[in-house]
Amino acid sequence: MKCFKNPKVAIISVIGVISVVLVCTLSIFDTTTTSLNIGQSNNIGDSSMSIGDSKLPFKKSKVEATLKKHNINGYNSSGLINYTIIDNIIDVPYIYQAVKYPTGCESVSATSVLQYYGLDISVDTFIDEYLPKAELEIIGYDYNDDKILSGMHPNEYFIGNPKSYSGLGCYQDTIASTIKAILKDYNLEEDFKVTSYDNLSINDIQSYLDNDIPVIVWATQNLVPTQEGLHWYLGDTDDIFQYMKNEHCMVAIGYNDNYIYFNDTLVGRVAYPKSLLEERYIQMGSRSVVVECIG
Repeated sequence: MKCFKNPKVAIISVIGVISVVLVCTLSIFDTTTTSLNIGQSNNIGDSSMSIGDSKLPFKKSKVEATLKKHNINGYNSSGLINYTIIDNIIDVPYIYQAVKYPTGCESVSATSVLQYYGLDISVDTFIDEYLPKAELEIIGYDYNDDKILSGMHPNEYFIGNPKSYSGLGCYQDTIASTIKAILKDYNLEEDFKVTSYDNLSINDIQSYLDNDIPVIVWATQNLVPTQEGLHWYLGDTDDIFQYMKNEHCMVAIGYNDNYIYFNDTLVGRVAYPKSLLEERYIQMGSRSVVVECIG
């Protein structure tokens, strides 16, 4: 198979004053004179939307407060940002995860990468027919009457259901094995190399981007610090798994000296400061998946 890939999107390099909108994570760019819509269309389920769509459910005051708190993209007291746009990005199709896939950032990100390589596959097919899923079970109560849980590891299964608001998530091995199963069914396993990593550096990620290879990356929503969430026994063992809150998965599509550009499944094509992104990426275990066309 000769792999088809979407061409890079050429963007004129400019320096301007840009407003930033953020929902759960850093969001969409809108200049003071015109909106910056990178790419052509973006999927909400099966429908199309513009990246600058004002119907996204954000409140400006909350956005500004979050930007100031985390100093994202150099937000200053005037509320304006001096920003340099990169020359090009990898044109991975953008798929919006809400409302149909509220906890499905991993599946949505992976599906978009497969679509980038020309596969005709939907998020529903990825989740319903291929993604392994497992629920947590209550096996008792402790002295504080808190639930004692048992379940599988996120590197083997998605915990919960990505179409449910109560779903938790999964890690890189689960997504890599799911992608491999899809490629096998499509008779494409010899044409692609799928690698699950827990040790890629930011420089390694940039090297892939230099070769038009998008990288699926685990960080946090809104680049906030990780927090301890639920914990549970792994299967019938005495091993306890600690799940970290705020986990989020997105696709790296470009970079410049200070920012890495992502398809963020919650809000659009966005830029995150390298230093803060790297910190959250490491906190989440430096997890990533790379799909390379070798056919």
